[in-house]
Amino acid sequence: MFQTKDANGTVVPIESTGDPFVSQDGKIKAPSGPGLGVLIDPEYVAKHKVFTGR
Repeated sequence: MFQTKDANGTVVPIESTGDPFVSQDGKIKAPSGPGLGVLIDPEYVAKHKVFTGR
């Protein structure tokens, strides 16, 4: 299972909608179709602030 963490070290809840991700040398191959092939839990997204870099 592939997982990633946010800046606070919390695992980001994602669901893969395509083939499983495989990490090789710290990199994953991006899907060739539209989108990234993952769904991020909307509740996780809703409870985080938008960072504009300002």
